[in-house]
Amino acid sequence: MIGYIFIIFCIAGLITLLYWTILSYSFYRFKPDEIVYSGVYPGVSIIISYKNAKDHISATIQSILNQNYSKFEIIAINDFSNDGGEERLQAIKDKRLRLKKAHQNSPGKKSALTDGISLSHYDLLLFTDADCIPSSPFWIKSMVDTLLSDSKNDMVLGYSPLISKPGLLNLFVRYETFLTAFQYFGFALLKIPYMGVGRNIMYRKSLFYSTNGFSSHANVISGDDDLFVNDAAYMASIAVNTDPKSFVYSQAKSTLKSYLVQKSRHISTSIHYRTRHRILLTLFALSHMTLYLILISACFSGLLPLEILAGILLLKWTIQTLLHFIIMEKMKVADIAKWFPLMDVLTFLFYITVPVFSLFNKDEW
Repeated sequence: MIGYIFIIFCIAGLITLLYWTILSYSFYRFKPDEIVYSGVYPGVSIIISYKNAKDHISATIQSILNQNYSKFEIIAINDFSNDGGEERLQAIKDKRLRLKKAHQNSPGKKSALTDGISLSHYDLLLFTDADCIPSSPFWIKSMVDTLLSDSKNDMVLGYSPLISKPGLLNLFVRYETFLTAFQYFGFALLKIPYMGVGRNIMYRKSLFYSTNGFSSHANVISGDDDLFVNDAAYMASIAVNTDPKSFVYSQAKSTLKSYLVQKSRHISTSIHYRTRHRILLTLFALSHMTLYLILISACFSGLLPLEILAGILLLKWTIQTLLHFIIMEKMKVADIAKWFPLMDVLTFLFYITVPVFSLFNKDEW
């Protein structure tokens, strides 16, 4: 019995390291600096759906209006706000900003985004959220460069790190955001795209309509980003953009409850992924949990030599840190690397807590 448990422990560790090694390799062989578009830059429609976001929306719009790009429009869709946010935007006098209202008060953002897409003037659509700030004046250009670097590209997955603030919650939320990007970027580079984030994603309007938009998952409140990518994965060429100039920063959740609500919404969406994607992601999380469950059991039961298990865990931490440190530097979260053992333990607790919390959480916009 002890031998079988030890074998399971080792297999879980090997699976975890295999995932990290393969995904890390996909990053290391990717050469984003070679992506440069030399043609005439087309127009871009930037679409933002906002609801009761008066504290952030003006700063977001102003930061986008300051972008160094010759031809773009911003379509800001008021999704039935009642906090005066639209009045603040009306004070911004710029012909590139188009203020519109959603025609249907539906949960989630899909209806409002569909309205924005239908009103857009250009084929290239770029999406972000009401509380996001581009890291540089070249966000639009960088995303367009990536999309047009290959005529076959239909979509670009961008990265949206969170703003660093003091505290353990912020540290973990930033790490988990990196871990999510590490997975969806890594799998996309392996030609297995499964999701993106609505805070920073670009695709062609023609792709949206050829895949029937959000219709296949219209009954799911969230998923305007990841489920759309999941649908488009088999008929679109999807590129990734890891250029720091393309990053879009967002505010992290400031309370544990609000963070768990957000993540439980993501869990409810992920069950609608394609089977292959669900298997890959489940195996990633399951191998991680198995390691810690066996280690905890060994601590209390004494069935397995604790020093051997701890040694394997230490080896795992060391290898993973070596694998992803350079990637974390590229993704501008290198300050988290020294905390990786703690983040790894908290990830185990995260994998257990979020599914349980989601059972009691009512999903809402």
